Amino acid sequence: MLRRMILAVVLVCVLAVSVDAYAVDRLERRLLNCAAILSDMMSIGSEVMTYDLFSQCSAIAIFPDTVKDHFLWGKRYGPGIMLVRDIQKNIWSPPVFLSVDGIEMGRGLGFGTKNIVLFIFGSDVVESLLKDGANLDNNAMLPFPGTLPAGSENYTFKDKQGVLCYSVNYGKIKRVDISGTDFTANYFADRSFYNMDTDPKEILFGKRVKEPRSARQVSDILDRLSKQGENTGRR
Repeated sequence: MLRRMILAVVLVCVLAVSVDAYAVDRLERRLLNCAAILSDMMSIGSEVMTYDLFSQCSAIAIFPDTVKDHFLWGKRYGPGIMLVRDIQKNIWSPPVFLSVDGIEMGRGLGFGTKNIVLFIFGSDVVESLLKDGANLDNNAMLPFPGTLPAGSENYTFKDKQGVLCYSVNYGKIKRVDISGTDFTANYFADRSFYNMDTDPKEILFGKRVKEPRSARQVSDILDRLSKQGENTGRR
């Protein structure tokens, strides 16, 4: 009897470790996909996006391979990550995991995936997206670079409160309006990845969370893009 109980406990522990390892592996692959999207953005010339956005935004969210919930006219959803920029040092936090649901991208056949990148401006907007049931209303969308009226050459996003969203696919960057989109923080993913009981704010704004090496590939690219954007803005 005692032997069976011991075997049962060992089996449960082994299964728990296996499930957790599988979850971490999936999260690491998501980070790898996000790093690839940022690398694409570094190599793509774009008339609709300027690199100084990386040095002006408060945070960035990346959703690789969002899918549609309907073959013809569907809303996109999928898991992703968010990182916050240290305004003073122009460096990036470790990532937190979240999901998005309800991205409208117009009519199109099939269930093909789309990569979505969200620039977030203002600490209030960042914190609002981390709340349960967070939703972007129409007022959250900022005017895109390239759509500003004449005489707006000195326009800056630094002091704005809102978001800009782009799709990054097949060597092209396109504008996306994500008004009405829902965001959900994934506490389980955060705890599995960092192997500790924590929450998104502690990861993004705290100091005691140690960033795993697999997460550095994303923040390292963002550091380079921020520096590039900072230099662009000084010209």
